[in-house]
Amino acid sequence: NNGSTLNINRNKILNVHIHNSTKVQCGIMAGHSGDLTVTENSVSDMVSSGNGEIYGIMITSSLNGKINNNDVFNISSTNPEFSQLIAGMRCVTGNSGNYPVEFNNNSIYNISSSSSGEHMLVGILKTADWRQYGKFTFQKDSIYHIRCYGGGGHIIGMHISYGYTWLQDNVIYDLASTAMSSSGSVTGIKTSENSGGHFVERNKIYNLRSSGENPSISGVYIGSTYYASVRLYNNMIGDLQAPNANAEVPVSGIRITNGGYSFIMFNTICLNAVSTGETFGSAGIFAEDASYIDLRNNNIVNVSVPNGNGVTAAYRNHLSSLENYPLTSNNNNFYAGIPGANNMIFYDGTNGCESISNYKARVSLRDDASFSELPPFINASVTPYDLHIDKTVPTRLESSGIRVRNPEPVEKDINEETRYMFPDVGADEFDGISTMPVHPAAARRRRAAAFFGGIA
Repeated sequence: NNGSTLNINRNKILNVHIHNSTKVQCGIMAGHSGDLTVTENSVSDMVSSGNGEIYGIMITSSLNGKINNNDVFNISSTNPEFSQLIAGMRCVTGNSGNYPVEFNNNSIYNISSSSSGEHMLVGILKTADWRQYGKFTFQKDSIYHIRCYGGGGHIIGMHISYGYTWLQDNVIYDLASTAMSSSGSVTGIKTSENSGGHFVERNKIYNLRSSGENPSISGVYIGSTYYASVRLYNNMIGDLQAPNANAEVPVSGIRITNGGYSFIMFNTICLNAVSTGETFGSAGIFAEDASYIDLRNNNIVNVSVPNGNGVTAAYRNHLSSLENYPLTSNNNNFYAGIPGANNMIFYDGTNGCESISNYKARVSLRDDASFSELPPFINASVTPYDLHIDKTVPTRLESSGIRVRNPEPVEKDINEETRYMFPDVGADEFDGISTMPVHPAAARRRRAAAFFGGIA
């Protein structure tokens, strides 16, 4: 009951074999308590040949929950017709008040299936309904090596819906659908069915791939269908691959189909996908069906190779009127390779802008301080990428941003280093060398910071 205390700590659950069952299977299932602690447990080697949902750890209602420092790994289905859900962790409902539930410092890895039927493989899944509006935090969780070998799986690192959530400092990588027949999606972080607010901050997402001909691969997918407010700040996204894709936009760094508000600021995206497909396009940011998308201080680089009628775009917005693109959008780096008919700064599905000057004329009153440059990443060619900036190489990213004060201040970068008054563009505040004259106030401020041994 809600007045009780429940502690599940330092247990080891392993070698769970499930035969031909359609029931829900859990390594640990806990909840319905006032104070819940699930820490330092290990759940591993769960194998099912049945067709029931499988969870390493499932959390139901709790007023105050701490699900921290757990390891969930080696969870798999061997059923070739599996059509359900596998999740390393699932928070089923949460709570109906302003109470905290946290999932911190958990490691979830080696989740797999062999099914060709449609199903889901998720690292952490939070589901609820509109009544569960408590505070949920997911911090410093590691999710990696999730595989669908049969082609039918939708793979998601973190899938969040409803309530108010903070996804911060997580690392999600090595998610893959390996079959040529793959038809499912591969997504690092996904929001859906939201009616609250969601803060996606300082996450690293990389090495997502599908071998299918018609996949959908996204670093972050803002898929809300209600009037959610989603903030994406200081994230790094890179190395999204679809080597056999034959589709218009199978790869996107951030994809938005949100009926609410999307604030996308200080993110770094680097795409360099290549495909053998007849048609192949991609987008750094893809506003597929967005009602409001505010872009500020983002470093968006897409050097993927287009095929056929496909377009490599830094920014793709299918609302050609741009009514969903507010005047506050500015100070972005949009780079899509050598300008041409298939390499565009901006594309609306019909018409596009090859150069930054053409783009600025198109968006008028927005992005007047934006620019186009291939920045000096430390490593954008060998996995794992390092999308921090080489501070010894001059770049326009240096001091070309604008301070963010609304909808709330953004004063730290992905490494939680303090932003300058004239911040750098992208997720990394790197204190480098500008290719443009630095604003005098910015120069004075940086000299003062150096003199006093800190960051102003």
